[in-house]
Amino acid sequence: MTISTYHPSGRIPRQSFRALGIAGLAAAGSAVAYAWLMAYARPAVGSETGYLLTLFALLGVGISMYTFAHRAATVGKVRNPVWMGRAGAVLGLLAWYVQWAAYIVMDGIRFSGDALGFSALEFIARLCLRPGAMFDWAFTIPLIDKSMFTQCGLVFCWLVEFCVYIVPPMLAGRGRAAMPFCEAGNQWAREIEVETDFEPFADLEAVRRLIEAEPGRFAAMLVPRKEDAVGSHTRVTLYVCAGPESFITISHCEQKAVENIPLPPEVVGAMAAGASDVECYWEQPIVERLRVPLPDPNALLRRWSGQTEAKCQPGPVLAKM
Repeated sequence: MTISTYHPSGRIPRQSFRALGIAGLAAAGSAVAYAWLMAYARPAVGSETGYLLTLFALLGVGISMYTFAHRAATVGKVRNPVWMGRAGAVLGLLAWYVQWAAYIVMDGIRFSGDALGFSALEFIARLCLRPGAMFDWAFTIPLIDKSMFTQCGLVFCWLVEFCVYIVPPMLAGRGRAAMPFCEAGNQWAREIEVETDFEPFADLEAVRRLIEAEPGRFAAMLVPRKEDAVGSHTRVTLYVCAGPESFITISHCEQKAVENIPLPPEVVGAMAAGASDVECYWEQPIVERLRVPLPDPNALLRRWSGQTEAKCQPGPVLAKM
């Protein structure tokens, strides 16, 4: 039996290079802004406020790098996850390199007492073309006459900063390129997170085998819940293509007590202390991006939401809890 799940075609259109170029310019601009915060804004505030500023700035860097890579993959219509993941990492590496050059130039201008102007951009561009000198000014000179403890602290901070620049765009690019794409219509599949919750299944493995063997029966097996999703339930995400076939992801959401969540004890303790009535769910995919016949997704959504008189067919006994 051949299981028809979505697999990216691996295509890299020409327009993806243009999209990556624009994303690179945006990433370089955000890197210069981050360098200004570190060179000018942080020294102007106290140490505690400076630490908070650095944390929020790093958070902003991670979000912006993720957004740039995700947008580049979307606009460029890249369907090669491995290639796009590497391209996202290169995008982050470029921004990290530019922010170091910008920080060195801005920090030098601040110490000299000169006014910061557009001429700084020329110095930044020149320094980017001298990687050897930039490496010495960025990593060698700051470690001179420092204790071993201070050196280790600086290196650790630099590694964290490096990871913030590299990891988010790599994950964003690879994840976006792996999403379903309609080759016939040359467009991304429309992702719909179905608002209706469904009754949970008792035997997830049996349900998975049945849906994979007969994908056309998925709608009959999903029974909408009449009440709000309290306790375990089933969630559905549709990926609608411009044709008679689309893709579906069905996940089992299991309610767990806060203390049973597989997270670090500190995080679990903070969640438990925050609210006593927190509902936590652990999501487990049953089928992911399975190709299914879906000639009229809007009619199916209306049926599930109860906006038509059509009633959902009950699922098989083995699939109901």
